Amino acid sequence: MGDWYNAKIKYTQVTEDDKVKTISESYLFDALSYTEAEARTYEYMASNLPDFELVDIKKMRLNEVFFIEDGGEYWFKCRVQYITFDEKTKAEKKTAVPMLINAEDLKLAYESLYEKLGKVEDFIISDINVTKIVEVIPYDKLIDQRITDGRLKPMLGVIPASKVEEKAILQDVVIPEDDEEEVVSEVVIPDDEDDDIEEEENTTLEDVVIQDEDEDSDELDDDEDDEDEDENEDDEK
Repeated sequence: MGDWYNAKIKYTQVTEDDKVKTISESYLFDALSYTEAEARTYEYMASNLPDFELVDIKKMRLNEVFFIEDGGEYWFKCRVQYITFDEKTKAEKKTAVPMLINAEDLKLAYESLYEKLGKVEDFIISDINVTKIVEVIPYDKLIDQRITDGRLKPMLGVIPASKVEEKAILQDVVIPEDDEEEVVSEVVIPDDEDDDIEEEENTTLEDVVIQDEDEDSDELDDDEDDEDEDENEDDEK
């Protein structure tokens, strides 16, 4: 799990009396960075609100986020102070920890959080405030949405979005074995072409032999002519 990012969006809605109303909402995303939080916001909201504007994204410091099934639609930010005893100073030490929980009202939020924390350590719930958060979207929830939409195959664990897309791309470019066989078969030279090439080579060799014989015959004729000329010169003398 990464950090929690509070994404604020706004959109327009037409009321029953035909008036245009601007609505602002906040969604809490689990992400590894601001860039990923922005990408997850657009991906998640696009299916429900095609026309919306992302106004702001801020990191929200939370040590725990509790989701109570059928607990309520409101999200309450709570300030819990854990109490420890410092042996050196001989005094109590309070450590404030922010948490988030959903409930129908403030009273139920307090009771549900108290029940969740139990009696492991001494603590005080010192502050509870209702937020404008409409929904909390952890990593696994967005993955479930992708599976439902049929865009990705189910994953065994949480994988960052960049890795998921890279894996999907690699799966798309794999060449089936049948295609590889077809490619190999296309470059094979038929036997007939081999025979034609051998015949052309033989024809070329024969031409060279005949040409060489013609050149030898011409040389012999030239030698005989030279001998006749020498004999004529001797007779004249």
